[in-house]
Amino acid sequence: MFTLGTAAKHVGKSKPTISKAIKDGRLSATKVNGVYQIEPSELLRVFPTKPVQETTPAPTVTTDILQVKVDMLEAQLLREQETVGDLRSRLDRAEERMLQLTHREPAETPKMGWWGRLRGL
Repeated sequence: MFTLGTAAKHVGKSKPTISKAIKDGRLSATKVNGVYQIEPSELLRVFPTKPVQETTPAPTVTTDILQVKVDMLEAQLLREQETVGDLRSRLDRAEERMLQLTHREPAETPKMGWWGRLRGL
């Protein structure tokens, strides 16, 4: 036997809807000590059952696995960003060194006389 509240939850309706069906004569119920008692078969005859929807879905194994994957990918992204930063700083230092080497004054070449120029030295 269902009370008005449990019957409403069972079929996914509100208590006033169940009460109105009783008052209209569509649903039969007995009143014991001021509380309606409703037969399950009678309730299902008038209101086919609907599953009660939960407000929040329970976490599943798939959700847990996806969260672990997200965490792993975030950690990998952080490592990659650190590597890129390190490589950029190395490249900057290498460019500075290249600039230092290319702006050097050329070494003086010994002057040749006409005899060295004649022989192609």
